[in-house]
Order: sequence, then structure tokens, then C-alpha cells
Amino acid sequence: EMNMSAPLVGTGAVSPVEILRLKRSAVEIRGSLNATTLAIPRAESAINEIKSKIDESEQSFRSDAAKELNEKRTDLSKITASSIAIDDRVTRTTVVSPVHGIIKMLKVNTIGGVVQPGSDMV
Repeated sequence: EMNMSAPLVGTGAVSPVEILRLKRSAVEIRGSLNATTLAIPRAESAINEIKSKIDESEQSFRSDAAKELNEKRTDLSKITASSIAIDDRVTRTTVVSPVHGIIKMLKVNTIGGVVQPGSDMV
């Protein structure tokens, strides 16, 4: 616009004040362009910093999740081992005869009583 208006000043079609206004506007636009150009590296740096923080947060989350998973797996293995021991105790509470037959007399009548290994119950 300034290039088009400059030759018209000589003919009087455009005021010299208008040319000054156009030059000032061009200087402001160049300044704004330079400021924006300088802001790009700062913005890129901020973006990289945020990406780094995101990666760090993700790694921290994964590390914490893996640690918690290992703890829960350890707890599960302890509970499983305990469950096996309890199942074994439960199966030992049932008395089964090795042969088929009719019971004529019981030597132990106490409910919940403890019978020594190898002792006679019948």
C-alpha cells in the first residue's frame, strides 16, 4: 500500500501525512513480526519442557503402578499359600473309613474334640 501511494504524493492525490502513517504502520508490523519470531523459540522450549514433564509423570505413574502390582502379587501368593494350608486342615477334619462297613461303637463322641494320630475312634 505504501509503495502504491508514494508516487501519488507528487501529484497531490495522497497526503504526505498518509505516507507517514503508512510508514509507521509498516514499522509497527515489522516490530510485531520480529517479536513473534523471537517468541517462537521460547514457545518451543516451553512445549519441550511440558512434554518432558508429561514423560516424567508417565514414568513415575508406571513405576508406582508396577511397584503396587508387585506388592499385590506378593500378597496374592501369601494368601494362596495360606489358603492351601487351610484347605489341608479342612480336609483333615473329615474322618473317612478305609473299608465299608457298619459302626457298632464310637470311642470318641466329643464334637470338635481332638483325636491323637493313630488312636482308635471306633
